[in-house]
Parts: sequence; C-alpha cells; structure tokens
Amino acid sequence: MIDERYKFSLDELTEQEEVEQAIGVASNVSKDAERQPAAVTTITRQQLQLSGARTLSEALTLFVPGFFLVEDQDDMIMGFRGLAPDNNSKVMLLINGQNVNTEFFWGPSDAILNSASYDYI
Repeated sequence: MIDERYKFSLDELTEQEEVEQAIGVASNVSKDAERQPAAVTTITRQQLQLSGARTLSEALTLFVPGFFLVEDQDDMIMGFRGLAPDNNSKVMLLINGQNVNTEFFWGPSDAILNSASYDYI
C-alpha cells in the first residue's frame, strides 16, 4: 500500500508539517495530534479555500465535529458536542500556529471568531 504522504506536493507536505508542529503546543508537551489528551481538529489552507467559509466561525462550523456558537449576554461562546463551557475557558484556538486566546475572555474573542484572516486553523 502506498504511503498517503506520496499523494501530496512538497508545498502541501511542508504546510502539513507546520500544522503538526503547532498542534504540539496545545498541551505544552510536544505530541502528534493522535496522541494529544484532547480533541484536536486541524483545518488546512487548502480546506479553507475549498470550503467557501467567509469567517472563522463558519470554518469551525464546517470542519469541527459538534461545534456551535451560543450567545451569552454580550458575547459568543463556542460549544462542542452539546457543552458550552464558561467563556471558552476549555478551548485553545491556534490560528496560523499562534494561540489567539485572551486572558480577558479566557478563550478567543468574538472579533477573532468573526475574522477572515487565516491560513490554517
């Protein structure tokens, strides 16, 4: 059986390696996505371009299993599989390999969820 990586161009492989390195940050211990102690979803630039998503929240709704947004007083909270933790406190969101959580919101802010500037998530 042919290794799946042979199906990609060099640029696509490089992009995938960058994404895999960013995933290692989620638990402060470098591990592959399959070995992370949490649910991890990676969305590549190619997937984003093909999806037609106009904002980050649209992309997350399309690609993250069980993802939804809930309005809570004056902000939006990300929910997963029926659970909406307080102020996104159980969520770490990396965009282009950078953690976009804020101390004030404990997670990503509404402005980030409504942004459209990203290469991979």
